[in-house]
Amino acid sequence: MSRVQQASGARFEQWVEAQHAVAKSRGLLVHAEHTQAVARVIGGKVVYAAPGVADYVLCLRGGHYAAVEAKACDGIRLYRSRVGPLQARHLDAVARGGALALLVVGFSGAGTASERFAVPWLDVPWSRARSADGAVITDLVPWRVTPGSCYLERFVERTS
Repeated sequence: MSRVQQASGARFEQWVEAQHAVAKSRGLLVHAEHTQAVARVIGGKVVYAAPGVADYVLCLRGGHYAAVEAKACDGIRLYRSRVGPLQARHLDAVARGGALALLVVGFSGAGTASERFAVPWLDVPWSRARSADGAVITDLVPWRVTPGSCYLERFVERTS
């Protein structure tokens, strides 16, 4: 991972953390835990000692559980291979168990404006491009997070 990619990922992670603060202030989120895989830098590259589950586990209003995998992308495509096997199994289990599992993606760079999307895991429109599966920015438009909104709003039932 290049320094530019690391910086992009760090900015996106800050955005996700800010979104969680907004969700708490709006009563949508009770607690968020950022799960991080154990990593070391070897020869200038990040090497993961053990794979991790989804990036965030959330306790939503009413005690509901959610798992969120967050990915920052430069360009217009997120390759499925960026979601590790353990992360995918975790998201599958959460979604099939009836809880909320989301893929939150931020696209920037390569001539694209910053765009962010929150897609239910089982609805991610993976498509084949050349020899790899991926999701293209234009296929994610229904799940776009508009500026000023919180990505969790459409998924957490409002009760007053």
